[in-house]
Amino acid sequence: MNNDVTSTLSGHSYTQFSKDILVTQIPFFYLDTLFEVDDLVQRKLDVRKRNEISEFILDTIQDGTFYFSPFIFSARGAIEAKGDKWTITPGNKLYIIDGQHRASGLRLAIQKMEMHKVQLEMLAKNDVEIRKVDNIIQHLRNYQISLQIYLDIDQTAERQLFTDLNMERKDVHSGIVIKYDKRDVYSSLVKQISSQLKSRYEIEETSSRLTNQNSALTSLATMRKCLIALYEGNVRYKEGQPYYRNINPLEVEATSLLFFTIWTEIFPSEMNNRNKFVSGMTSVQVALALTVFYLTKQHKLTHKEAIHSLKILKTHCSWKHTDPLFAPYYDEQKKKLSRLSSTSAVSYLTETFLTIITEERGVIRAKTQAN
Repeated sequence: MNNDVTSTLSGHSYTQFSKDILVTQIPFFYLDTLFEVDDLVQRKLDVRKRNEISEFILDTIQDGTFYFSPFIFSARGAIEAKGDKWTITPGNKLYIIDGQHRASGLRLAIQKMEMHKVQLEMLAKNDVEIRKVDNIIQHLRNYQISLQIYLDIDQTAERQLFTDLNMERKDVHSGIVIKYDKRDVYSSLVKQISSQLKSRYEIEETSSRLTNQNSALTSLATMRKCLIALYEGNVRYKEGQPYYRNINPLEVEATSLLFFTIWTEIFPSEMNNRNKFVSGMTSVQVALALTVFYLTKQHKLTHKEAIHSLKILKTHCSWKHTDPLFAPYYDEQKKKLSRLSSTSAVSYLTETFLTIITEERGVIRAKTQAN
């Protein structure tokens, strides 16, 4: 944005918890000139997450469009009301609080399509194909972004809002999104499976963060993470179409149901008691899924064989916090596991489970051959 130019917005203002907020909608190409990132408020950009959002956008745009929830910004007093319009005073910008990765992912998607267009032009491809790419570029540039702009909060309030949005609202939101999202294949799969599991154990359908007091064994959000780990070996952020590996897509639903059903055979009867057992922890559940993935990828087992192999763990693990298997993460003072939500913890658990299963299968195979 040129420092000498006054930017004008149309919108409506309201007050929430004594904070004045402007609600508006503008095309992305315009928004992209109006804001910047304050490193003291935002966390460092997760490049992988940005890339995956970009891929999600490009996958979705081929068949229709995609949907973003409102981006949230702070104006730091730099927006003034002028009749029914709002102006950003020259030399000032908005500061993004929620939407950094979506904005960066959309920007990257546009850049990819622009590069693709140049390549087509250099190769002298037909005009129809070039126009198709150009239409996608224009669609993305003009994609309407809904904004909620806090008009007059300071940097301290911005940091608190950022924390609240990422630690509280999104934990609840993720479960709700899965429950009602009809476009995401993994979300749809989770809903189908969860309805068949209700007689076996309780599943949390809204929040993704389960406290020790919650009687649910798992959540829709965690089940979705498990499926992505089970079929793609991915334990990070994922949007877009599934990339099933080592399995026929027609077998996915039955295989997924088997994976979640087998928990009742390997976990203790009080498996949802988080104070006593680790079976209700997200990292443990995702590690089991990742174990199956590597058994199919590295050891060439079918998914059915790999899932049934998880039953081997029952004779080697009590699933208690005090079990030697989890010693690196046991906190003597708290008398329970801690730091288990990290990616490194999931990797440790996966490697541990794999070692137990492959060694046990080796012993069984040797005995069978001897007989």
